[in-house]
Amino acid sequence: MIYDLAKEVALELAEQGCPYRVVYGPDRFTDVSAADTHIVFSRIGSSELVVANTSFKQNPKLRAIRRIGATVRVIASSTLPGALQEDHERLADQILDLLIIAIKKVTAVWRVEFNAVSGQFLDAESAYLPGLETWPGVVYDLQIQIDRGVFDRTWQGEARPETTDYTFAHSGTCAPLHE
Repeated sequence: MIYDLAKEVALELAEQGCPYRVVYGPDRFTDVSAADTHIVFSRIGSSELVVANTSFKQNPKLRAIRRIGATVRVIASSTLPGALQEDHERLADQILDLLIIAIKKVTAVWRVEFNAVSGQFLDAESAYLPGLETWPGVVYDLQIQIDRGVFDRTWQGEARPETTDYTFAHSGTCAPLHE
């Protein structure tokens, strides 16, 4: 689901004129000082939550909702000559604004709930980029959750068989409604 979200968000961002690539991670670049500005979606290290649900007269029955967690990492490196920390942060903020709107648009089409749980700028050590001699920009991690319905289905994805409706007569016996 998060992989599909990353693909759809990439299309939406491109439509909005955002020139940066979107990848499904975790990010695997080796030379951090050469890292370009980009967005990484990943489920690694993200927490999930399962919420019980009760549904009636639905087949398949919605039994629970999984709030699938993901981290959306924005690596922003301003191309301004002599760019300072605030220039990198300004670029990250601009990307984040477009990113949040793109996620909201995609999840609205999917008719699922999107929650931005938390977000923060990271230093090199917190971003798991230790040993950098120079900082090439900023890294911002946005923690999100997307709701996914857990339906009562077979392994093949089929709904469970329907049951027969019964009515109870005043005599206390049970008889099928349709014969």
